Amino acid sequence: MNKVAIVLSLTFILGEESPFSYNGYVDFANISRLSDYSIIDIPYRMGSIDFFHQNENISLNGNFTLEYQLRRDSYFLESKDPQDFRLDMRELYSTFSGPNFELRVGKQIHSWGNVDENSPLDNASAFDYYYIFFLGRERKMATLSGALDYYVGNLKLNAVLSPIHTTNRLPLGDDDFFTLHHR
Repeated sequence: MNKVAIVLSLTFILGEESPFSYNGYVDFANISRLSDYSIIDIPYRMGSIDFFHQNENISLNGNFTLEYQLRRDSYFLESKDPQDFRLDMRELYSTFSGPNFELRVGKQIHSWGNVDENSPLDNASAFDYYYIFFLGRERKMATLSGALDYYVGNLKLNAVLSPIHTTNRLPLGDDDFFTLHHR
């Protein structure tokens, strides 16, 4: 994989504490076959921006990415979406914090720490199997949901309600993905 990454991290400082901050990255990369150096046509995130805004006990969190996938010359005959670039609103949710609870509502990725990696109980966020070799939140997909974290001493109780659940993104019928992982 040929890869050049530019990492951006910017924060506006207004007074002593910043109510608005954002960071992101731009990643120029490609994956090619060793046999004939042809480019493997699978999607990748070439840029991302995270932002956070807080006002007292209410905050707004978001993550937007730009995904790129090279298209074949005849792709427009097979699909109604001929775009090479796709702007993806991965997360956009609001958080209300109280003295012993936190309530989050919106499109969000639920990550439950190290248990996330191999837990059969992790059904709150779907997986994007194109990014299966990434770590943590990068391989998850957001879902429109509400979450409540309630703190009792050192114990944290978490409840998630997901009325419109997102399913896994599987690369079915994608020959480039399967030749990449089965050789």
